[in-house]
Amino acid sequence: MLDVLLLQRSGENVFYFEESRASHGLAQWGKARGRLGRIKRVLEKSYRALETKRPLTERLCAHLRHHEGVVLHVPATLSPESAGRLFLSFLAKCVKTHGRWVWADGLLAAFGATLVLIPGPNIFFFYPALRALGHHYAQRGGKKHQRKSDLVVQRCALLDNFPELPVSEMLKRAGEIQSKLGFIYLRKFLERKYGIH
Repeated sequence: MLDVLLLQRSGENVFYFEESRASHGLAQWGKARGRLGRIKRVLEKSYRALETKRPLTERLCAHLRHHEGVVLHVPATLSPESAGRLFLSFLAKCVKTHGRWVWADGLLAAFGATLVLIPGPNIFFFYPALRALGHHYAQRGGKKHQRKSDLVVQRCALLDNFPELPVSEMLKRAGEIQSKLGFIYLRKFLERKYGIH
């Protein structure tokens, strides 16, 4: 089950999650020794760096394909039915959007493949091909969880009044949420998202 937070602030619904290293099969890489271990750690670091450049919504949908269900943590003031509708409409929108982008980037990659005979790096093929793959994964993950039966909604009192909190109180509460749910980067995410230093 994947834990997802519904953060509501400034009239915006943000679905936040953190993915464990184990779900990628990369957790064992850090254990390897010697030259092979070094190479694997560099590959893992590069993969993580590329992953963070993708939008949060795309990463969430892509990671859903690895999980059998979702636990959606919502403010106690929000009914489970409303939260479920919000999340399912979010998934429907993601499936539709990423479906379009799979085709667009796929066509660009096909066009770029014709340039493979030109010497030098073929950025016109590789970047659209990677983006098409990312959109495909996001579409697959979104489609997998469009049933209400895959969703468990849990109310979390720590998320109550989150939109109205002053910044310092919001960060303090984010630390409490991190402790309760096992998130690591929630505070950093909020600091980046809202320009807090």
